Amino acid sequence: MVDDNTTSWERIFDFGQGTTVNMFLCPSITTNGIKRFAITTSGGGGEQQVSSATTTSNSAWHHFAVTIDNSSNTSTLYYDGVADATNTGVTLRPSDMAADNADYFGRSQYNPDNGFYGKFDEFRLSNAVRSSSWIQTSYNNQNSPSAFYSISAEMTAAAAFSTLPVDFRSFQGLPAQDGSVQLVWQTASEINNKQFVVERSAGNDHWEVVKTVDAVTSGQNGHQYTEYDKNPFYPISYYRLKQVDVDGNAAYLSTIAVRLSYAGSGNMVLYPNPARDHVVVSFKTGFLPATVKIRLADWLGRVLYVPFSVGGNSITVQTAGRPGGNYALSVYANGVEYTEKVVIGK
Repeated sequence: MVDDNTTSWERIFDFGQGTTVNMFLCPSITTNGIKRFAITTSGGGGEQQVSSATTTSNSAWHHFAVTIDNSSNTSTLYYDGVADATNTGVTLRPSDMAADNADYFGRSQYNPDNGFYGKFDEFRLSNAVRSSSWIQTSYNNQNSPSAFYSISAEMTAAAAFSTLPVDFRSFQGLPAQDGSVQLVWQTASEINNKQFVVERSAGNDHWEVVKTVDAVTSGQNGHQYTEYDKNPFYPISYYRLKQVDVDGNAAYLSTIAVRLSYAGSGNMVLYPNPARDHVVVSFKTGFLPATVKIRLADWLGRVLYVPFSVGGNSITVQTAGRPGGNYALSVYANGVEYTEKVVIGK
């Protein structure tokens, strides 16, 4: 806000090394409020200037912007969102001032110049040349926000889905006896639907694709889809369902959480429990060592990968160095998952 435009040579900013090397913007270089932007590396006599013939009004907020286009050596001074003056012969750049060590807001490198009488709200620097429409939009957004945008009533889920190629109904996940998760979703109708993508996460914002399922219907008919995730995260797996139409546009329809049980299986015996530096997992039946995978998850569901070795019908899992607490140890062997609760002592 400019409180007084009857002074002269006051600065909005003045960056440089002193009176010889500087770049500045004045809201009024004379008592009638004429604006000027200038840059120099050889004192006042070597200034390259952009001067406006219009005056800066008093007691009001104003939006100033200056651009330097290297490709055309053009500098433009904007006032309240509109180009106010242009010079096509500005060959100096801010980088030409080298290491400036005297950067001011509201004051000049020249001691006799007046100080700025007013208030600052925001100041921005950019290494890109902003377009006139960008600057106009920036001004409009700050000058009168209520006239620049509007807020309508919140769209309901039903209204949102009605604009999609799929009339979506539900998405559910259920733990299965073999340790997998059964994923079921239903649609009432599908038009121009290409496929669904099921993604999984352990709750750490990292999502991975579990299944990609082609659409089976088109038109007014719906369908129930059923898929299985044989490698869920313990104790909670998060799933989200994405719909992709034939044009490649996509939208996420739903996100669910599935909590899995630690009941385990009678085929697996785990000891010692509580454990310290290792846990032995012993099976009553044989298994193929090449099929074995081990996953240790803490009580927050964060997955910790641990080294292990296989010998006969047993697997030794190294737990040394893990913080004490409750964990879920999942063992995958012969395509079947077994999970037990493990307590690791300190």
